[in-house]
Amino acid sequence: GSYLGYPTDTQINSGTVFPGEMQVDYVRVYDDVPVAAPPNAPAGLAIGQGQAQTFLTWDASASGATGYDVKRASSPGGPYSVIGTTATNAYTDSTVTTCSSYYYVVSATNSFGESTNSPEAAATLGAYVLAFNSGGSAAAQFGADANFVGGTQAAPVTTTVDTSGVLSPAPQAVYQTERYGNFTYIFTNLIANLNYKLRLHFAETYWTSVGQRQFNVFINGVQVLTNFDIVAAAGAPNKAVVEEFNATAASGQIAVQYVTVTDNAKSSGLELLLPRVVAPSGLSASPGDAQVSLSWTAVPNATTYNVKRGAASSGPFSTIATGVGAANYVDTPLTNGQTDYYVISTVRLGCESTNSLSVSATPVSSVVPPVSVSLFRSNNNYYVAWPTGILQSAGSLLGPWSDLGQTAAGSNMNVSVGSTNQFFRVKVR
Repeated sequence: GSYLGYPTDTQINSGTVFPGEMQVDYVRVYDDVPVAAPPNAPAGLAIGQGQAQTFLTWDASASGATGYDVKRASSPGGPYSVIGTTATNAYTDSTVTTCSSYYYVVSATNSFGESTNSPEAAATLGAYVLAFNSGGSAAAQFGADANFVGGTQAAPVTTTVDTSGVLSPAPQAVYQTERYGNFTYIFTNLIANLNYKLRLHFAETYWTSVGQRQFNVFINGVQVLTNFDIVAAAGAPNKAVVEEFNATAASGQIAVQYVTVTDNAKSSGLELLLPRVVAPSGLSASPGDAQVSLSWTAVPNATTYNVKRGAASSGPFSTIATGVGAANYVDTPLTNGQTDYYVISTVRLGCESTNSLSVSATPVSSVVPPVSVSLFRSNNNYYVAWPTGILQSAGSLLGPWSDLGQTAAGSNMNVSVGSTNQFFRVKVR
């Protein structure tokens, strides 16, 4: 055949043991073309909260996504509106406000279209958030390491930490840094005697087995973790775990102390949150004359309460009183005989809770209207007439009285009158 440059057979076979000539008359070349389809929906959506911010992360796409749409709603299940797009698997929403709840989904996009939405994740922002990245610089809602006494800052690692077992995990950068040894973090300028939520973040990125690192943790001098082993708690090394506690700001501060038992105590990060206040429970309503008396179980650390009233159990409810300082309230004046429905919300540091379960009450008059009973004869029959209520009869004024019937106003009843005395009366209430 003809070859490039037209070499001779001798040149082609030169220096070979076997004949080196090969003739090819057909060649097929394959090109690996991706499937022309949108990517799969993102998984692993998690949300951390900051001061008037939310920090969203999710698993990076393995199905060809080139971007993501972040969507938000004010109610569970939507409807959702796109609030931003990003090419990475993280997004910061700075358009939120404290004391509010938000519901997020994320979809993945490429040149072939958009995926379905991810499962929903919710964030409820309280009135206060403060977080530190132990041994590291600022990362999302976590500020740079501060407010500590003692300990040593470790060199950061690049190991990827598994956060799948943590609700609202910290960013990877938090778990890749640490402060170790014996040390204390002190949160100051807090509201005295108010209950906060304290979240302690850990990941074991140095040791690999249970028992190689153990330590104790104290909050305001009270031991809350004993011989704590991160690998044992997380189930594996390089896996995040979060321990949560309620902490009271005695004298306006909270101290978190780490004490070594084996090797060195360590911290990856700390979060101090003031969660959104809860709605009151135990609401009851007692009707009176043109009024309803309400009472409920006091919510710890509540500032005030809002009282709301509506015409149906499901609302809508209108606020009739704000700034109520006690766990009770009297609603007056009201219309007797009209049923009203009530809910209560709690207010703390400007944050309002959701509404309590509703209760109802119907005010009634304490004055019994005069009622007259008349007896008349018609066609040899005796009739008793009364305007309203339950007709009763007895053979004596002292009773005993027996119910004869209950009808609408203006009704009458045919009664048999014997030779003995017979008395009639109407029971109105």
